[in-house]
Amino acid sequence: QTCWRGGDCAFAHMDTTREADAVRFERAWESHVRWRSRDQSSVRPRSSNPDDRWRDAEKMHSASRATSSGPIRSRAGSQAPRAAFKDEDVEAIQRVVDEAIASKVKSLNLGRDTSAAAGVVIVSCWSVGQCYAKKDAGHTDRRYPAWDGVREVCKYYRERQVRVLAVLNPKVARDLRVPEDLAEEVVLPPGSCVHGVPEADNFCTELFLYRLGMALGCQYVCNGRPHPASAVVTSQPDVKEWVVSEQGVRLRVEFLFNDEGAFVPLKPP
Repeated sequence: QTCWRGGDCAFAHMDTTREADAVRFERAWESHVRWRSRDQSSVRPRSSNPDDRWRDAEKMHSASRATSSGPIRSRAGSQAPRAAFKDEDVEAIQRVVDEAIASKVKSLNLGRDTSAAAGVVIVSCWSVGQCYAKKDAGHTDRRYPAWDGVREVCKYYRERQVRVLAVLNPKVARDLRVPEDLAEEVVLPPGSCVHGVPEADNFCTELFLYRLGMALGCQYVCNGRPHPASAVVTSQPDVKEWVVSEQGVRLRVEFLFNDEGAFVPLKPP
């Protein structure tokens, strides 16, 4: 790779569009994260207990908010919830979300061939928009996604014959018109007009994202985990366990956008 600095350069260069270099980069990054987040006084092995993992995650959330503004360490959904929902509201939301997911899975026509899910990827529009907005000085309203970032993600996976399910907050769809060229990829979770719970769009979107990933067993593109105190964690024990499980960690794809604005996932499809 040609270095932008020109002349001799002491840094190692990798082309993350190549699978071998992407794997090397991912391993190096994971090593760096472990080094940054470890307890300097003692290094204890990764626990198999989900509760221990969530305590570690809570510490990392606090540390990442205090020390980092990079696209990888910026955790999607890292804000603590404003208020808890009533049990009956959670049940209503969960019911319509499960129905919507069952309908979406059926429409994909995967049948009993679970390996077919390898040709599908779930994308968090919120996470993509937040990361891309750091590169796009013209995008100033962080409440809404940077559509060009979503386009780059869809372009990357289309070229590799992978079907994209881009999960978008229904509130955004109400406030903004989804671009026509992204209409086939964008998937909307049930809104408040369906489940009847006001101010629950963020919770519903997050729940839909993780439950869809659990149902399909496919990769999901998101630069973070839910906040340990968020409603989707405190009210959904199976989601809480899955997110930090071996499968959940393996399927989560972190990413960045390079200087040209191209999407670079840290795991190949």
